[in-house]
Amino acid sequence: MGVCVVCQADAESQCSSCYSVTYCNREHQKQDWSSHKKICKKPYNVQEVPKMGRCMVAAKDIQMGDILLKEKCIVHGPSLEESTTPLCLGCYRPLSESSFVTCKLCKAPLCSSKCESSPIHTPECEELRNDSLGYYSFWNKTTLMRSQSPKLNYINQSIVLVLRAFGFKKRGDIKTWKEIMSLESHEEDREGSEREAFLDKNVVKILNQYSNLGSHVTPKNIQMLGGIFDTNMFELNVQGGSVSISGLFPKAAMMAHSCFKNTKVTFSEDHVMTIYARVPISKGDLIYHSYAKTFHTTTQRRIELYYGKYFSCECKRCLDPTEMGSYISALKCQNCKEGLILSESPLDLNSAWSCRHCSFVLNGVPLLERNVRMEMESIPKTDFRGLELFIEKYSDTFGSSHSFILKAKQLLSVAYGRYAGFKENNTMDAETLEKKVEYCRLVLKTERIIESGISTRIGMACYELAMALKLLSEVSQKSIPKHEIKNLLEEAVQSLSYEPLSSHYRKLGIQAEMELIELRSNLLSKTR
Repeated sequence: MGVCVVCQADAESQCSSCYSVTYCNREHQKQDWSSHKKICKKPYNVQEVPKMGRCMVAAKDIQMGDILLKEKCIVHGPSLEESTTPLCLGCYRPLSESSFVTCKLCKAPLCSSKCESSPIHTPECEELRNDSLGYYSFWNKTTLMRSQSPKLNYINQSIVLVLRAFGFKKRGDIKTWKEIMSLESHEEDREGSEREAFLDKNVVKILNQYSNLGSHVTPKNIQMLGGIFDTNMFELNVQGGSVSISGLFPKAAMMAHSCFKNTKVTFSEDHVMTIYARVPISKGDLIYHSYAKTFHTTTQRRIELYYGKYFSCECKRCLDPTEMGSYISALKCQNCKEGLILSESPLDLNSAWSCRHCSFVLNGVPLLERNVRMEMESIPKTDFRGLELFIEKYSDTFGSSHSFILKAKQLLSVAYGRYAGFKENNTMDAETLEKKVEYCRLVLKTERIIESGISTRIGMACYELAMALKLLSEVSQKSIPKHEIKNLLEEAVQSLSYEPLSSHYRKLGIQAEMELIELRSNLLSKTR
Protein backbone atom coordinates (compact mmCIF):
# COMPACT_ATOMS: atom_id res chain seq x y z
CA MET A 1 0.00 0.00 0.00
CA GLY A 2 1.31 3.42 -0.98
CA VAL A 3 0.09 6.96 -1.55
CA CYS A 4 -1.15 8.29 -4.89
CA VAL A 5 1.31 10.91 -6.16
CA VAL A 6 -1.59 12.90 -7.62
CA CYS A 7 -4.14 13.05 -4.78
CA GLN A 8 -2.31 11.47 -1.80
CA ALA A 9 -5.06 8.88 -1.33
CA ASP A 10 -4.22 5.29 -0.41
CA ALA A 11 -3.09 3.50 -3.57
CA GLU A 12 -1.85 0.11 -4.73
CA SER A 13 -1.29 0.47 -8.49
CA GLN A 14 2.36 1.09 -9.37
CA CYS A 15 4.15 2.23 -12.50
CA SER A 16 4.87 -1.10 -14.20
CA SER A 17 8.20 0.12 -15.52
CA CYS A 18 10.02 1.68 -12.55
CA TYR A 19 7.74 0.66 -9.61
CA SER A 20 8.76 3.88 -7.85
CA VAL A 21 5.41 5.73 -7.90
CA THR A 22 1.89 4.69 -6.90
CA TYR A 23 -1.56 5.69 -8.16
CA CYS A 24 -5.09 5.20 -6.86
CA ASN A 25 -6.57 4.77 -10.34
CA ARG A 26 -5.71 4.59 -14.03
CA GLU A 27 -6.81 8.17 -14.73
CA HIS A 28 -4.37 9.63 -12.21
CA GLN A 29 -1.58 7.56 -13.74
CA LYS A 30 -2.39 8.98 -17.19
CA GLN A 31 -2.63 12.48 -15.71
CA ASP A 32 0.83 12.19 -14.14
CA TRP A 33 2.57 10.59 -17.13
CA SER A 34 3.77 13.83 -18.73
CA SER A 35 5.70 14.58 -15.53
CA HIS A 36 6.67 11.04 -14.53
CA LYS A 37 8.03 9.98 -17.92
CA LYS A 38 10.94 12.41 -17.49
CA ILE A 39 12.25 10.42 -14.52
CA CYS A 40 10.76 6.97 -15.17
CA LYS A 41 13.53 4.43 -15.63
CA LYS A 42 13.39 0.65 -15.59
CA PRO A 43 15.58 -0.67 -12.73
CA TYR A 44 17.44 -3.14 -14.92
CA ASN A 45 18.54 -3.97 -18.45
CA VAL A 46 19.19 -7.39 -19.97
CA GLN A 47 22.71 -7.62 -21.35
CA GLU A 48 25.01 -10.29 -22.77
CA VAL A 49 27.62 -11.12 -20.14
CA PRO A 50 30.73 -13.16 -21.07
CA LYS A 51 30.50 -16.82 -19.94
CA MET A 52 27.01 -16.21 -18.52
CA GLY A 53 24.79 -15.24 -21.46
CA ARG A 54 21.83 -12.88 -21.09
CA CYS A 55 21.62 -11.45 -17.58
CA MET A 56 19.86 -8.73 -15.61
CA VAL A 57 22.12 -5.74 -14.91
CA ALA A 58 21.17 -2.78 -12.70
CA ALA A 59 20.36 0.23 -14.91
CA LYS A 60 20.60 2.64 -11.98
CA ASP A 61 21.51 2.69 -8.30
CA ILE A 62 18.89 0.62 -6.49
CA GLN A 63 18.00 0.97 -2.82
CA MET A 64 17.34 -1.92 -0.44
CA GLY A 65 13.66 -2.84 -0.63
CA ASP A 66 13.08 -1.35 -4.10
CA ILE A 67 10.97 -3.44 -6.48
CA LEU A 68 12.87 -4.58 -9.56
CA LEU A 69 10.15 -6.58 -11.29
CA LYS A 70 6.62 -7.92 -10.97
CA GLU A 71 5.83 -10.79 -13.32
CA LYS A 72 2.89 -13.16 -13.74
CA CYS A 73 3.74 -16.84 -14.12
CA ILE A 74 3.04 -17.85 -17.72
CA VAL A 75 2.93 -21.63 -17.23
CA HIS A 76 2.92 -23.78 -14.11
CA GLY A 77 2.31 -27.39 -13.16
CA PRO A 78 3.66 -30.47 -11.41
CA SER A 79 7.45 -30.63 -11.46
CA LEU A 80 9.19 -32.67 -14.15
CA GLU A 81 10.29 -35.28 -11.66
CA GLU A 82 9.64 -39.00 -11.47
CA SER A 83 8.63 -39.16 -7.81
CA THR A 84 6.43 -36.08 -7.38
CA THR A 85 3.31 -36.32 -5.22
CA PRO A 86 0.18 -37.02 -7.32
CA LEU A 87 -1.71 -33.74 -7.64
CA CYS A 88 -5.10 -32.66 -8.92
CA LEU A 89 -4.44 -31.00 -12.27
CA GLY A 90 -7.21 -28.49 -11.62
CA CYS A 91 -6.16 -27.08 -8.23
CA TYR A 92 -2.96 -28.94 -7.15
CA ARG A 93 -4.58 -30.56 -4.14
CA PRO A 94 -2.65 -33.74 -3.20
CA LEU A 95 -4.54 -36.88 -4.22
CA SER A 96 -5.03 -40.15 -2.38
CA GLU A 97 -6.29 -43.52 -3.61
CA SER A 98 -9.62 -42.97 -1.86
CA SER A 99 -10.19 -39.38 -2.98
CA PHE A 100 -9.67 -38.81 -6.68
CA VAL A 101 -11.60 -38.99 -9.93
CA THR A 102 -10.55 -38.92 -13.57
CA CYS A 103 -11.62 -36.20 -15.99
CA LYS A 104 -14.50 -37.47 -18.15
CA LEU A 105 -12.93 -35.88 -21.22
CA CYS A 106 -9.21 -36.66 -20.98
CA LYS A 107 -8.82 -39.08 -18.02
CA ALA A 108 -6.56 -36.68 -16.09
CA PRO A 109 -6.43 -37.17 -12.30
CA LEU A 110 -8.58 -34.64 -10.41
CA CYS A 111 -9.76 -34.17 -6.83
CA SER A 112 -13.40 -33.83 -7.93
CA SER A 113 -15.56 -33.34 -11.01
CA LYS A 114 -15.61 -29.58 -10.26
CA CYS A 115 -12.00 -29.33 -11.42
CA GLU A 116 -12.89 -30.64 -14.89
CA SER A 117 -13.73 -27.05 -15.83
CA SER A 118 -10.73 -25.49 -14.06
CA PRO A 119 -8.84 -23.10 -16.39
CA ILE A 120 -5.60 -24.54 -14.98
CA HIS A 121 -6.51 -27.94 -16.42
CA THR A 122 -7.89 -26.68 -19.76
CA PRO A 123 -4.69 -26.75 -21.91
CA GLU A 124 -3.90 -30.46 -21.56
CA CYS A 125 -7.58 -31.38 -21.56
CA GLU A 126 -8.14 -29.64 -24.91
CA GLU A 127 -5.17 -31.50 -26.38
CA LEU A 128 -6.14 -35.00 -25.23
CA ARG A 129 -9.92 -35.00 -24.73
CA ASN A 130 -12.12 -37.53 -26.52
CA ASP A 131 -9.11 -39.57 -27.58
CA SER A 132 -8.79 -43.23 -26.67
CA LEU A 133 -5.11 -42.66 -25.96
CA GLY A 134 -5.88 -40.07 -23.29
CA TYR A 135 -6.29 -42.90 -20.83
CA TYR A 136 -2.67 -43.87 -21.37
CA SER A 137 -1.20 -40.36 -21.33
CA PHE A 138 -1.66 -39.69 -17.63
CA TRP A 139 -1.37 -43.33 -16.54
CA ASN A 140 1.69 -45.51 -17.16
CA LYS A 141 0.48 -47.99 -19.78
CA THR A 142 3.27 -50.45 -19.04
CA THR A 143 1.54 -51.26 -15.76
CA LEU A 144 -2.06 -50.22 -16.46
CA MET A 145 -4.37 -52.05 -18.82
CA ARG A 146 -7.69 -50.66 -20.00
CA SER A 147 -9.56 -53.16 -17.85
CA GLN A 148 -7.88 -51.92 -14.67
CA SER A 149 -8.92 -48.95 -12.56
CA PRO A 150 -6.37 -46.10 -12.45
CA LYS A 151 -4.12 -46.19 -9.40
CA LEU A 152 -2.04 -43.25 -8.23
CA ASN A 153 1.20 -45.23 -8.25
CA TYR A 154 0.74 -45.56 -12.03
CA ILE A 155 0.41 -41.82 -12.58
CA ASN A 156 2.55 -39.88 -15.07
CA GLN A 157 2.38 -36.11 -14.54
CA SER A 158 5.44 -35.34 -16.65
CA ILE A 159 3.46 -34.51 -19.77
CA VAL A 160 1.49 -31.70 -18.10
CA LEU A 161 3.99 -28.81 -18.23
CA VAL A 162 4.98 -29.73 -21.77
CA LEU A 163 1.38 -29.79 -23.01
CA ARG A 164 0.59 -26.51 -21.26
CA ALA A 165 3.56 -24.86 -22.97
CA PHE A 166 2.62 -26.28 -26.38
CA GLY A 167 -0.87 -24.87 -25.80
CA PHE A 168 0.39 -21.33 -26.47
CA LYS A 169 1.47 -22.34 -29.97
CA LYS A 170 -1.79 -24.15 -30.67
CA ARG A 171 -3.88 -21.17 -29.51
CA GLY A 172 -1.91 -18.80 -31.71
CA ASP A 173 -0.16 -16.98 -28.85
CA ILE A 174 3.07 -16.83 -30.82
CA LYS A 175 4.58 -14.06 -28.68
CA THR A 176 4.45 -16.17 -25.51
CA TRP A 177 5.55 -19.30 -27.38
CA LYS A 178 8.62 -17.51 -28.76
CA GLU A 179 9.35 -16.03 -25.34
CA ILE A 180 9.43 -19.52 -23.85
CA MET A 181 11.50 -21.07 -26.64
CA SER A 182 14.05 -18.22 -26.50
CA LEU A 183 15.11 -19.22 -22.99
CA GLU A 184 18.32 -21.14 -22.32
CA SER A 185 17.86 -24.92 -22.62
CA HIS A 186 21.46 -26.23 -22.43
CA GLU A 187 20.42 -28.57 -25.23
CA GLU A 188 23.95 -29.76 -26.00
CA ASP A 189 24.80 -30.35 -22.34
CA ARG A 190 21.73 -32.58 -21.95
CA GLU A 191 22.54 -34.93 -24.83
CA GLY A 192 22.92 -38.47 -23.51
CA SER A 193 22.01 -37.41 -19.96
CA GLU A 194 19.63 -39.10 -17.53
CA ARG A 195 17.26 -36.14 -17.89
CA GLU A 196 17.08 -36.60 -21.66
CA ALA A 197 16.33 -40.32 -21.18
CA PHE A 198 13.67 -39.50 -18.56
CA LEU A 199 11.84 -37.13 -20.92
CA ASP A 200 12.13 -39.57 -23.80
CA LYS A 201 10.47 -42.30 -21.74
CA ASN A 202 7.80 -40.26 -19.95
CA VAL A 203 6.91 -37.56 -22.48
CA VAL A 204 8.33 -38.06 -25.99
CA LYS A 205 7.21 -41.67 -26.45
CA ILE A 206 3.76 -40.89 -25.06
CA LEU A 207 3.02 -37.77 -27.11
CA ASN A 208 4.43 -39.42 -30.25
CA GLN A 209 1.34 -41.65 -30.23
CA TYR A 210 -0.84 -38.69 -31.17
CA SER A 211 -1.28 -37.45 -34.71
CA ASN A 212 -3.45 -34.42 -33.91
CA LEU A 213 -1.17 -32.41 -31.60
CA GLY A 214 0.41 -30.35 -34.36
CA SER A 215 3.68 -30.33 -36.27
CA HIS A 216 5.38 -28.35 -33.49
CA VAL A 217 5.06 -31.26 -31.04
CA THR A 218 8.30 -32.96 -32.02
CA PRO A 219 10.85 -34.92 -29.97
CA LYS A 220 13.33 -32.07 -30.48
CA ASN A 221 10.91 -29.43 -29.18
CA ILE A 222 9.87 -31.63 -26.26
CA GLN A 223 13.50 -32.11 -25.22
CA MET A 224 14.15 -28.39 -25.66
CA LEU A 225 11.19 -27.55 -23.43
CA GLY A 226 12.49 -30.01 -20.86
CA GLY A 227 15.83 -28.22 -20.85
CA ILE A 228 14.12 -24.82 -20.61
CA PHE A 229 12.05 -26.00 -17.64
CA ASP A 230 15.02 -27.56 -15.83
CA THR A 231 17.14 -24.44 -16.33
CA ASN A 232 14.61 -21.68 -15.73
CA MET A 233 11.76 -22.90 -13.55
CA PHE A 234 11.06 -21.47 -10.10
CA GLU A 235 9.50 -23.40 -7.24
CA LEU A 236 6.01 -22.22 -6.25
CA ASN A 237 4.26 -23.14 -3.01
CA VAL A 238 0.51 -23.69 -3.31
CA GLN A 239 -2.29 -25.13 -1.18
CA GLY A 240 -1.25 -23.02 1.79
CA GLY A 241 2.41 -23.77 1.30
CA SER A 242 2.05 -27.54 1.64
CA VAL A 243 2.59 -28.35 -2.05
CA SER A 244 5.42 -27.39 -4.41
CA ILE A 245 4.94 -26.99 -8.16
CA SER A 246 7.08 -25.47 -10.91
CA GLY A 247 6.45 -22.09 -12.55
CA LEU A 248 8.05 -20.28 -15.49
CA PHE A 249 8.78 -16.54 -15.35
CA PRO A 250 10.73 -15.61 -18.53
CA LYS A 251 11.79 -12.13 -17.40
CA ALA A 252 12.83 -13.24 -13.92
CA ALA A 253 14.78 -16.10 -15.49
CA MET A 254 17.28 -13.49 -16.66
CA MET A 255 18.61 -13.14 -13.11
CA ALA A 256 22.13 -14.53 -12.83
CA HIS A 257 22.93 -17.04 -10.12
CA SER A 258 25.01 -16.46 -7.01
CA CYS A 259 24.97 -18.37 -3.73
CA PHE A 260 25.20 -14.90 -2.15
CA LYS A 261 22.19 -13.27 -3.80
CA ASN A 262 21.25 -9.59 -3.82
CA THR A 263 17.51 -10.06 -4.44
CA LYS A 264 14.52 -11.33 -2.51
CA VAL A 265 11.67 -13.08 -4.33
CA THR A 266 8.06 -13.48 -3.18
CA PHE A 267 5.04 -15.11 -4.83
CA SER A 268 1.38 -14.13 -4.44
CA GLU A 269 -1.53 -16.58 -4.40
CA ASP A 270 -2.22 -15.85 -8.07
CA HIS A 271 1.41 -16.66 -8.97
CA VAL A 272 2.75 -13.14 -9.40
CA MET A 273 6.44 -12.91 -8.59
CA THR A 274 7.83 -9.75 -7.00
CA ILE A 275 11.59 -9.24 -6.99
CA TYR A 276 12.99 -6.87 -4.33
CA ALA A 277 16.51 -5.59 -3.86
CA ARG A 278 17.74 -7.50 -0.80
CA VAL A 279 20.62 -5.03 -0.37
CA PRO A 280 21.60 -1.79 -2.14
CA ILE A 281 22.66 -2.56 -5.74
CA SER A 282 24.93 -0.22 -7.68
CA LYS A 283 24.38 0.72 -11.31
CA GLY A 284 26.11 -1.82 -13.53
CA ASP A 285 26.05 -4.64 -10.97
CA LEU A 286 24.62 -8.02 -11.93
CA ILE A 287 21.28 -8.85 -10.35
CA TYR A 288 21.53 -12.22 -8.61
CA HIS A 289 19.13 -14.88 -7.43
CA SER A 290 20.17 -18.17 -5.84
CA TYR A 291 18.93 -21.39 -7.41
CA ALA A 292 20.64 -23.44 -4.67
CA LYS A 293 19.62 -24.26 -1.10
CA THR A 294 21.01 -21.68 1.34
CA PHE A 295 22.10 -24.15 4.02
CA HIS A 296 23.75 -26.64 1.66
CA THR A 297 27.53 -27.04 1.59
CA THR A 298 29.58 -25.79 -1.35
CA THR A 299 29.99 -29.37 -2.59
CA GLN A 300 26.23 -29.98 -2.43
CA ARG A 301 25.31 -26.70 -4.10
CA ARG A 302 27.80 -27.02 -6.95
CA ILE A 303 26.82 -30.63 -7.73
CA GLU A 304 23.10 -29.76 -7.70
CA LEU A 305 23.63 -26.71 -9.92
CA TYR A 306 25.84 -28.59 -12.36
CA TYR A 307 23.45 -31.51 -12.85
CA GLY A 308 20.24 -29.54 -12.42
CA LYS A 309 21.02 -26.19 -14.08
CA TYR A 310 24.04 -27.18 -16.20
CA PHE A 311 26.53 -24.61 -14.97
CA SER A 312 29.37 -24.48 -12.45
CA CYS A 313 29.02 -21.77 -9.82
CA GLU A 314 32.10 -19.68 -9.08
CA CYS A 315 30.53 -17.06 -6.81
CA LYS A 316 32.40 -15.53 -3.88
CA ARG A 317 30.79 -17.92 -1.42
CA CYS A 318 31.81 -20.99 -3.45
CA LEU A 319 35.34 -19.64 -3.89
CA ASP A 320 35.84 -19.16 -0.14
CA PRO A 321 36.71 -22.35 1.84
CA THR A 322 35.11 -20.78 4.94
CA GLU A 323 31.96 -19.83 2.99
CA MET A 324 32.34 -16.18 4.02
CA GLY A 325 33.02 -17.13 7.63
CA SER A 326 29.93 -19.31 8.04
CA TYR A 327 31.92 -22.57 8.05
CA ILE A 328 28.91 -24.44 6.67
CA SER A 329 31.22 -27.05 5.09
CA ALA A 330 33.69 -27.37 7.99
CA LEU A 331 34.53 -30.64 9.75
CA LYS A 332 36.23 -31.01 13.13
CA CYS A 333 39.81 -32.27 13.05
CA GLN A 334 40.11 -35.66 14.72
CA ASN A 335 43.90 -35.34 14.80
CA CYS A 336 44.50 -32.19 16.84
CA LYS A 337 40.95 -31.82 18.23
CA GLU A 338 41.27 -28.03 17.85
CA GLY A 339 41.19 -27.04 14.19
CA LEU A 340 38.59 -27.18 11.44
CA ILE A 341 39.05 -29.14 8.22
CA LEU A 342 38.27 -27.20 5.03
CA SER A 343 38.67 -27.76 1.31
CA GLU A 344 41.94 -26.41 -0.07
CA SER A 345 40.26 -25.68 -3.42
CA PRO A 346 36.45 -25.57 -3.11
CA LEU A 347 35.82 -25.48 -6.88
CA ASP A 348 37.59 -28.83 -7.29
CA LEU A 349 35.51 -31.82 -6.20
CA ASN A 350 38.71 -33.86 -5.86
CA SER A 351 40.49 -31.22 -3.77
CA ALA A 352 42.33 -32.18 -0.60
CA TRP A 353 40.70 -31.28 2.72
CA SER A 354 43.07 -30.22 5.47
CA CYS A 355 43.05 -28.87 9.02
CA ARG A 356 43.77 -25.16 9.31
CA HIS A 357 45.50 -25.79 12.66
CA CYS A 358 47.69 -28.90 12.21
CA SER A 359 47.54 -29.50 8.40
CA PHE A 360 46.10 -33.01 8.86
CA VAL A 361 44.62 -34.21 5.53
CA LEU A 362 41.22 -35.93 5.42
CA ASN A 363 40.20 -37.91 2.33
CA GLY A 364 36.74 -38.80 1.05
CA VAL A 365 34.84 -35.77 2.34
CA PRO A 366 32.37 -35.58 -0.62
CA LEU A 367 31.48 -39.26 -0.10
CA LEU A 368 31.09 -38.70 3.64
CA GLU A 369 28.79 -35.75 2.95
CA ARG A 370 26.72 -37.83 0.56
CA ASN A 371 26.27 -40.69 3.02
CA VAL A 372 25.43 -38.45 5.98
CA ARG A 373 23.05 -36.39 3.86
CA MET A 374 21.17 -39.57 2.87
CA GLU A 375 20.99 -40.53 6.54
CA MET A 376 19.64 -37.13 7.54
CA GLU A 377 17.09 -37.08 4.71
CA SER A 378 15.76 -40.41 5.97
CA ILE A 379 14.79 -38.78 9.28
CA PRO A 380 11.25 -37.34 9.07
CA LYS A 381 11.17 -33.62 9.85
CA THR A 382 8.71 -34.36 12.64
CA ASP A 383 10.94 -37.04 14.22
CA PHE A 384 12.45 -34.62 16.69
CA ARG A 385 14.06 -37.26 18.87
CA GLY A 386 15.69 -38.62 15.73
CA LEU A 387 17.08 -35.15 14.97
CA GLU A 388 18.47 -34.84 18.51
CA LEU A 389 20.17 -38.23 18.19
CA PHE A 390 21.57 -37.18 14.81
CA ILE A 391 23.16 -34.09 16.40
CA GLU A 392 24.61 -36.20 19.22
CA LYS A 393 26.03 -38.71 16.73
CA TYR A 394 27.76 -36.20 14.48
CA SER A 395 28.63 -33.28 16.78
CA ASP A 396 32.22 -34.55 17.05
CA THR A 397 32.52 -34.99 13.27
CA PHE A 398 31.14 -31.74 11.90
CA GLY A 399 31.60 -28.14 12.99
CA SER A 400 28.80 -26.58 15.05
CA SER A 401 27.56 -24.59 12.04
CA HIS A 402 28.02 -27.35 9.45
CA SER A 403 25.09 -27.73 7.05
CA PHE A 404 23.79 -30.97 8.58
CA ILE A 405 24.08 -29.88 12.22
CA LEU A 406 22.68 -26.44 11.39
CA LYS A 407 19.64 -27.84 9.58
CA ALA A 408 18.84 -30.24 12.42
CA LYS A 409 19.15 -27.43 14.98
CA GLN A 410 17.04 -25.13 12.83
CA LEU A 411 14.24 -27.72 12.70
CA LEU A 412 14.46 -28.26 16.45
CA SER A 413 14.55 -24.54 17.23
CA VAL A 414 11.10 -24.30 15.65
CA ALA A 415 9.86 -27.60 17.11
CA TYR A 416 10.55 -26.83 20.77
CA GLY A 417 7.37 -25.40 22.23
CA ARG A 418 5.32 -25.95 19.10
CA TYR A 419 4.77 -29.68 18.59
CA ALA A 420 3.42 -32.53 20.68
CA GLY A 421 6.11 -34.30 22.64
CA PHE A 422 8.17 -31.13 22.91
CA LYS A 423 5.96 -29.28 25.37
CA GLU A 424 3.75 -26.33 24.67
CA ASN A 425 5.24 -22.85 25.08
CA ASN A 426 3.58 -22.33 28.44
CA THR A 427 5.01 -25.57 29.89
CA MET A 428 8.58 -25.59 28.54
CA ASP A 429 11.15 -25.74 31.30
CA ALA A 430 14.20 -23.48 31.48
CA GLU A 431 16.54 -26.20 30.19
CA THR A 432 14.50 -26.71 27.00
CA LEU A 433 14.17 -22.97 26.49
CA GLU A 434 17.91 -22.45 26.90
CA LYS A 435 18.54 -25.08 24.24
CA LYS A 436 16.00 -23.37 21.96
CA VAL A 437 17.74 -20.03 22.52
CA GLU A 438 21.15 -21.60 21.80
CA TYR A 439 19.93 -23.11 18.53
CA CYS A 440 18.12 -19.92 17.49
CA ARG A 441 21.25 -17.83 18.09
CA LEU A 442 23.39 -20.19 16.00
CA VAL A 443 20.89 -20.23 13.13
CA LEU A 444 20.50 -16.44 13.20
CA LYS A 445 24.26 -15.85 13.35
CA THR A 446 24.84 -18.06 10.31
CA GLU A 447 21.94 -16.60 8.35
CA ARG A 448 23.23 -13.06 8.91
CA ILE A 449 26.48 -14.14 7.22
CA ILE A 450 25.07 -15.88 4.15
CA GLU A 451 21.78 -13.96 3.75
CA SER A 452 22.41 -10.28 4.32
CA GLY A 453 19.74 -7.61 3.95
CA ILE A 454 16.03 -8.37 3.65
CA SER A 455 15.58 -12.04 4.45
CA THR A 456 12.59 -14.19 5.36
CA ARG A 457 14.94 -16.65 7.06
CA ILE A 458 16.41 -13.90 9.23
CA GLY A 459 12.94 -12.58 10.05
CA MET A 460 11.77 -16.03 11.13
CA ALA A 461 14.90 -16.65 13.20
CA CYS A 462 14.52 -13.25 14.92
CA TYR A 463 10.92 -14.04 15.81
CA GLU A 464 11.74 -17.51 17.17
CA LEU A 465 14.62 -16.15 19.26
CA ALA A 466 12.57 -13.24 20.60
CA MET A 467 9.75 -15.55 21.72
CA ALA A 468 12.21 -17.99 23.30
CA LEU A 469 13.91 -15.19 25.24
CA LYS A 470 10.56 -13.81 26.37
CA LEU A 471 9.49 -17.22 27.71
CA LEU A 472 12.88 -17.85 29.29
CA SER A 473 12.62 -14.57 31.20
CA GLU A 474 9.26 -15.73 32.57
CA VAL A 475 10.31 -19.21 33.77
CA SER A 476 13.88 -18.63 34.95
CA GLN A 477 15.67 -16.33 37.34
CA LYS A 478 17.87 -15.01 34.53
CA SER A 479 17.63 -11.38 33.57
CA ILE A 480 16.87 -11.12 29.84
CA PRO A 481 17.35 -7.62 28.37
CA LYS A 482 13.97 -6.49 27.08
CA HIS A 483 15.66 -4.24 24.55
CA GLU A 484 17.23 -7.28 22.87
CA ILE A 485 13.78 -8.82 22.49
CA LYS A 486 12.45 -5.50 21.15
CA ASN A 487 15.25 -5.23 18.57
CA LEU A 488 14.67 -8.81 17.42
CA LEU A 489 10.94 -8.23 17.03
CA GLU A 490 11.54 -5.01 15.10
CA GLU A 491 13.83 -6.85 12.69
CA ALA A 492 11.31 -9.68 12.33
CA VAL A 493 8.51 -7.23 11.51
CA GLN A 494 10.67 -5.41 8.96
CA SER A 495 11.95 -8.57 7.24
CA LEU A 496 8.56 -10.30 7.05
CA SER A 497 6.68 -7.19 5.88
CA TYR A 498 7.70 -7.92 2.29
CA GLU A 499 5.80 -11.22 2.23
CA PRO A 500 2.33 -11.42 0.60
CA LEU A 501 -0.52 -10.78 3.04
CA SER A 502 -1.90 -14.31 2.69
CA SER A 503 1.40 -16.05 3.39
CA HIS A 504 2.32 -17.91 6.55
CA TYR A 505 5.41 -15.72 6.93
CA ARG A 506 3.42 -12.48 6.79
CA LYS A 507 1.05 -13.82 9.44
CA LEU A 508 4.03 -14.50 11.70
CA GLY A 509 5.21 -10.97 10.97
CA ILE A 510 1.84 -9.65 12.13
CA GLN A 511 2.14 -11.73 15.31
CA ALA A 512 5.61 -10.27 15.84
CA GLU A 513 4.16 -6.77 15.43
CA MET A 514 1.50 -7.47 18.06
CA GLU A 515 4.18 -8.76 20.45
CA LEU A 516 6.24 -5.65 19.74
CA ILE A 517 3.34 -3.30 20.51
CA GLU A 518 2.74 -5.07 23.83
CA LEU A 519 6.45 -4.99 24.73
CA ARG A 520 6.80 -1.29 23.88
CA SER A 521 3.76 -0.55 26.02
CA ASN A 522 5.27 -2.45 28.96
CA LEU A 523 8.62 -0.70 28.56
CA LEU A 524 6.89 2.68 28.38
CA SER A 525 4.82 2.04 31.51
CA LYS A 526 7.98 1.16 33.47
CA THR A 527 9.61 4.47 32.57
CA ARG A 528 6.73 6.51 33.95
